[in-house]
Amino acid sequence: MKKHGIRGLLILALIWALIGAAWAEEMLPASIREAQSAEEANALLIQSDTGERLNVVSGQVRLIVQTRRDDMFCADYWRSGEEKGEFDLTAKENRYGAPYAYYIGTMCTRAVYSMALSYLGVDMTPVDMSVLAQRRTLNEPYDEITALVDGLARRGLTEATFDEMMAQYLNDERYSPLYIYMKRTNGVGHALLIVGYNAERKRFVAVDPSPRGFQGDTVRTYELSFAQNRQRVMRCPYAKDLEGAKVLQVYQWYWIGEGTEKE
Repeated sequence: MKKHGIRGLLILALIWALIGAAWAEEMLPASIREAQSAEEANALLIQSDTGERLNVVSGQVRLIVQTRRDDMFCADYWRSGEEKGEFDLTAKENRYGAPYAYYIGTMCTRAVYSMALSYLGVDMTPVDMSVLAQRRTLNEPYDEITALVDGLARRGLTEATFDEMMAQYLNDERYSPLYIYMKRTNGVGHALLIVGYNAERKRFVAVDPSPRGFQGDTVRTYELSFAQNRQRVMRCPYAKDLEGAKVLQVYQWYWIGEGTEKE
């Protein structure tokens, strides 16, 4: 084949690649709440691949990873400078060698809380919570931190059902994705953020602060299904350890304003 023929084929292939990329970008939903699959949700996450802190964008979720070896781990989300109290949530022990009850490895809850708030445009990293409270240990900082953000409120299963909260999130941008805390069959707890729903497959789309390895790939978003009463995880192919896990807490944050009231 002549050189100009090969060059023409290469140019054509490049054009088709650019068209395909543009088409794929156009096909992405405008907001993560419209994500129908884990792939769509992952493409819409605000992810730091440089280790630098990124700003939040209302309607999107800023990924907070609690696994230091992950490519998207950002130390700035877990450590503060000296001017802010010098909190280091990545440390397992204090200066005297005593172990901390809470550190990055046990803070999936705080990571998910931060991601939920980022959707509402609230820039509040896990370490920011400690800076605000001026202490490292925050067992359940939800109400304490929520009260410090003007106009923000929280609700749980005593105020609304899982499905009611999910519907509110999908239909009203003032409501955050769902924070889910569950206990696995081995007794170990874990938290996820539910960001989407596929009605056809009856599966929810989750963001996991502790990325999973699956067939050589790193999985940060995946689909899972719950029992009809939403009290237990049924199927979760990418995180089999969560299958059978009992749902203990479901929280949602929202802006108080016209048409809403603090519950």
